[in-house]
Amino acid sequence: MGSSRDLIIGIKQASAWGTPVACGAGDGLLVTRDALGYSRQLLKDDSAGQDFTRLADDGPITVNKTLEGYLRYEGPDLLLAMVMGSAAAPVLQGTASGAYLHALTLASDVEGIFATYAADRGGGRVDEVPALKVAGVTLEGSAGDAIHFSADCIGDTLNRNDATGTNNTSTIASVTARDLGNRVLMRQGVIRLNAQDGAALGSGDEVKVSSFSLGIRRSLEGDLVVGADTITEPTSTDFPEITLSLSFPVYTSALDALLADLLAGAEKKADLVFTGAEIGEGYTYQLKLELPRLRPASFPDLEAAQAAKIGPVEIQLLALEADTAPTGMSITQPVGITVINTRASALLA
Repeated sequence: MGSSRDLIIGIKQASAWGTPVACGAGDGLLVTRDALGYSRQLLKDDSAGQDFTRLADDGPITVNKTLEGYLRYEGPDLLLAMVMGSAAAPVLQGTASGAYLHALTLASDVEGIFATYAADRGGGRVDEVPALKVAGVTLEGSAGDAIHFSADCIGDTLNRNDATGTNNTSTIASVTARDLGNRVLMRQGVIRLNAQDGAALGSGDEVKVSSFSLGIRRSLEGDLVVGADTITEPTSTDFPEITLSLSFPVYTSALDALLADLLAGAEKKADLVFTGAEIGEGYTYQLKLELPRLRPASFPDLEAAQAAKIGPVEIQLLALEADTAPTGMSITQPVGITVINTRASALLA
């Protein structure tokens, strides 16, 4: 009987919707939760003149998947690149550091960007989703903990392969993760926030939060067409939505000033920078999230009781496109992501 200790997951970018590619070395993904939802609609014959339903034909297939795990500087970066939609070629830092910078840009759509998913649960078969599209990624961190990711995905169908098939019980043995360590930790981070039209973010703009959540979501929908029970590649039905939540542990004078700004509708800019271990030549693992224009989405609930502290206080911010890049940033898209790790190949083909 398989257990989670036996789980092997591979995810690799594919090029033709519905056609799987073989996962191998470096394509492994470490997760804390892997949830697969598969259903097939039954087309019941409800014609008159019969006592009971005699016929139920196979109908459309629905595949949804949620992947959750610890965010690492290397590995889940593919999921981030797929939801962002554009990844520049990696740039070597220094001369021989082994550190490469990957700049991820929020594209207007993610057409043609999807992956093959394969999982061996130790039961003698490999679950394979030939084409899997990332519809949303959420990054969440709490003080004293590692940062977690959650990815919501849409697939075409589910194959259950034994010794045959693109990803099978033999090929899955070659799947390995790029990095078993180097998790992104909250203690490695600095979060800064100031006026959208103000000076470049600096040390004086650091905010001491107890937790944060960054959500990047795309409205994607696949279509059914004649001759198939699986959906076509999902396409955008609305604009991407990017939200940032910051939770402050206690009400302070600095937070009071921030809330006054938010109540007045003042726009902000922010970045979240996490710095890991050294790779070489003084270059380190790094994750940088930049949000050039943030607008308050709601005023937080404030509660005081007896002699307890006032807090926590959570603020919700909606990321918007900026007219021009604010001082200290080079992007106008609602969010930009920069990753430094040891991956020398491009995240997206």
